[in-house]
Amino acid sequence: MKKSDVFLSYYNKIRKVLQQQSGLLKEYDFPSIINEVSKSSAIVRYYKKDIQELSDLRNAIVHEYKDGMVIAEPNEEALNLIEEIYNAITKPPRILSIAHIKVEKAQIDDSLAKVVEIMDTKNYSQIPIYNGINFEGLLTENGITHWLGKNAKADIFSLEETKAGEVLKYEENPKNFRFFCRKKTVYEAIEVFNQNMKDPHSKIWAILVTENGKSSELPLGIVTIWNIAEFLSEMKSIVE
Repeated sequence: MKKSDVFLSYYNKIRKVLQQQSGLLKEYDFPSIINEVSKSSAIVRYYKKDIQELSDLRNAIVHEYKDGMVIAEPNEEALNLIEEIYNAITKPPRILSIAHIKVEKAQIDDSLAKVVEIMDTKNYSQIPIYNGINFEGLLTENGITHWLGKNAKADIFSLEETKAGEVLKYEENPKNFRFFCRKKTVYEAIEVFNQNMKDPHSKIWAILVTENGKSSELPLGIVTIWNIAEFLSEMKSIVE
């Protein structure tokens, strides 16, 4: 089978899936379908530019010279990309597939010494803080640094006597986390962390995954920017 035939097969399947998701009639052109689905799909928003460019390639392929010779024959990179997009749309990777499943937690009455030891041992830059089963906030290395800065002049403080709940108050952005239900996709998480580049003052450090995305539920997993970077790196290596 020619590369162009493989490409067109994936293209037609992608168009069919997106057309169904859009709810638009078949008479609508593909750009309209893409725009409609992108309103609700993080996956399509992520790949929107790629899909549009692949659509242009498709248009070049289907306009044939005489004797069946095509104007454009897709390369291996284009084939890998269109297959990646098809798989992402039809089998979207769920958030728990990249999460740390064992979530280290601390209590508000735990000493800062204990919290710092956990973070250092596990090489974490943040840790969820609870009051019993109630989520109180996400303590980050940034928050700890701010606490140290405010207390350094006094030169009298104890990591053993200082409680995690006290240091939590020094977080620059107390809403430095998000809760996702387990059905959310990795691409929705990518959008959350991409927002950090647009507004660093509202930086999100972690996404806590629960059954229904509620803070009243115990976490099933935790996702950080490093999990996202790993996922994207793996995707890149597959395409290459």
